[in-house]
Amino acid sequence: MRMLMFVLAVLGVLVAQAGAEQFWITYEGNDLPENEGWTRVTYNGEAYRWIEDGALVIDSLHDPRIEDLANMERWMDPEPGELYVAEWRLLVDEGSGNSDAGVAIARSFEPGFVVFYFGPDLAWNGLDNLWWDIEPGVFHTYRFESYDVVDFDFFIDGQLVQEGTFQDAASNQSFISFGDRIDGQASLSRWDYVRFGVVPEPSAFVLALATLMLTFKVVRS
Repeated sequence: MRMLMFVLAVLGVLVAQAGAEQFWITYEGNDLPENEGWTRVTYNGEAYRWIEDGALVIDSLHDPRIEDLANMERWMDPEPGELYVAEWRLLVDEGSGNSDAGVAIARSFEPGFVVFYFGPDLAWNGLDNLWWDIEPGVFHTYRFESYDVVDFDFFIDGQLVQEGTFQDAASNQSFISFGDRIDGQASLSRWDYVRFGVVPEPSAFVLALATLMLTFKVVRS
């Protein structure tokens, strides 16, 4: 009976880990972002925007002064045993500026943020001034992970390219934004999806599963 109770307790841990997801928000390029819970923020006019082949197209080629962003404010920080994740799939057309399209992520417990910029053939961390070459003319996938919103890992097409740190900031707090970021450059960018949220830490889930399997082995023996 005690062993059975132990098995049930471990199973409860496993289920709790699987259900520990705090939130997961997805924008899949099926409608304009403001119709799906985002706020549109513009400066110096507006970009042309439309949905094409399941992606949001943002075109500011007619005026390099334009900034046109989708922004969402909310608590961003993971708890112990959780992981903050943001991922997006993006193509920046040739003829665009090298840093007009971008994604910014700001933590919640205190002001601090990261910002990544993208051009037709490169991606870069705008605060750390790190550059990565990418193949032009095709979509690329990007993934950002942080256990504590102090340190982070950044991936391009599944490859880890940076182990970095959030930069302190006077006012950047509790948001994620994407789109046309720079006054002084023009671009045409295609956003296939943008997703973010707080999910269970993978290692914690694997540990709970391994414990459960070991427990069943002991019970059967």
